[in-house]
Amino acid sequence: MSNCGSCRSGRCGDFSSKAEGLPNLANIDVVERILLQAVRNTAQRSVDAASGKLTREDLVQADLRLVQWLSDTFGGRNRHFDTAEGWNPTGLAQYLREGLGENIRELLGGKLPEDDYEMIGIGARLFLNNTYALLEQIGRMGNTNLSGLEQSDAVAGFIDYWSCLLTGCPIADD
Repeated sequence: MSNCGSCRSGRCGDFSSKAEGLPNLANIDVVERILLQAVRNTAQRSVDAASGKLTREDLVQADLRLVQWLSDTFGGRNRHFDTAEGWNPTGLAQYLREGLGENIRELLGGKLPEDDYEMIGIGARLFLNNTYALLEQIGRMGNTNLSGLEQSDAVAGFIDYWSCLLTGCPIADD
């Protein structure tokens, strides 16, 4: 046991919690895992829709559930995740306004939402739309062969970009 050196006896030790906590949304590794799973699930839904296992309505409903889950999670409303104080939802919403502002502002007729949760919801919808565009770009839309999805450079770059956007880390200008 380590000593802090600040007490007279020198025997105070380290009493910090060693218990494992909830996954933290400020941790880029946690966010990368969440987003990669979302891409995998979206790709699988695409395959299931193309093969007739999912109806168009089922696909839309599943997509809406994903958007709601992402919105709740990154808005700090998912009790299964810890959040960074001041980041989820306020800091993230502001970062999204700054990082996605012009594109989103154009789509919304010139004005971004002031409500933080609404802004995060827009970010979640944009993530899903971009996921479908990515899957189409790499030829995985409706393709039953999903092996190697995680090894794709395009997927890795996509996950990296969105993970940085959702955690506030600097985004490379590649």
